[in-house]
Amino acid sequence: MSLLDRYYTDEHHLFRDQVRRFFEKEVAPFADTWEKEGMVPRSVWKKMGEQGFLCPWLAEEYGGVGADFLYSYILTEELARTRCGGFFFPLHSDIVVPYLNSFGTEEQKQKWLPGCVSGDIITAVKQAVAVPVIGNGGVRCASDAQALLEQTGCDAVMIGRGALGNPWVFRNVARGVDQEPSLEQLFQVIRIHVARQVAYAGEFMGIREMRKHLGWYLRGLKGSAMVREKLHSMKTEQDVLSALSAYQEALTSGRATASQRDFEPDAFPHSRYGV
Repeated sequence: MSLLDRYYTDEHHLFRDQVRRFFEKEVAPFADTWEKEGMVPRSVWKKMGEQGFLCPWLAEEYGGVGADFLYSYILTEELARTRCGGFFFPLHSDIVVPYLNSFGTEEQKQKWLPGCVSGDIITAVKQAVAVPVIGNGGVRCASDAQALLEQTGCDAVMIGRGALGNPWVFRNVARGVDQEPSLEQLFQVIRIHVARQVAYAGEFMGIREMRKHLGWYLRGLKGSAMVREKLHSMKTEQDVLSALSAYQEALTSGRATASQRDFEPDAFPHSRYGV
């Protein structure tokens, strides 16, 4: 249920059905692939334009249909259902194009707006504003950062969730090189993190707060699901360090056994270190 349901008319609901069918066929099945490739095909933008899903609020003289903003809201809601985080058409339709519509000359609007509606022209924030633009989202390595800079023209990259269990991402991005730590380096960083967390928050809270970080560090490693479960119930620093040492030894010796539960949807999808 939408927060704006009480404002939707029958026409809005019909539009939602149309959008949902389109996204289920043309967007959702390819979301994972686009996330990996870091790009949404231009052909999809063209299809969006053909359906009238780009800038529907624009006046008819510029190619739009003069729809109210609830239509844009429906498009954003339905996009969220697909879990496709890299398809930024709301940025195009509802943030950048309005600049051109509000401040462009009539000649500029006649020249550019019809293409914005059809999908022949894809706008970007960087070209629309005079302040530095920082790009973020999906940056887990140097390659991701470089791709974001090239694709958007942004001035800098912000790293958020990509640093969880992956603190070396900052070093790698700064150097422009994708270099994962060895197992020895990984566990050394984890032990330092545990010690500092306990020193900062005390053992009682420190170990409990550390549980989520241990999950992020270890996910994707062979046998990590079972180890994470055990770590999440531990309450002392010594117990955690002992468990980590035993797990590191199991990985090094090849005794760790992989399971499907070792991998999580939002985690790094590749098998790390090949062990």
